[in-house]
Amino acid sequence: MSLKKWFKEEWVDISRPKKGGGYAKCGRSKAKKGKYPKCVPKAKAARMTAAQKKSAIRRKRKAGNPG
Repeated sequence: MSLKKWFKEEWVDISRPKKGGGYAKCGRSKAKKGKYPKCVPKAKAARMTAAQKKSAIRRKRKAGNPG
């Protein structure tokens, strides 16, 4: 995958689902507040099962702040 394509992808936070479906955009407004976001490309989020999403979020938060 090229870096150009990587930047053009729409990134979403799978730890913050919206009520009507889909996910909030990646990131958070205040770095000191809230839990760490788990960001993935929108296309990948659509392919992940609920168990995969839960596992990914758990691993990210357990690791602390790795990026």
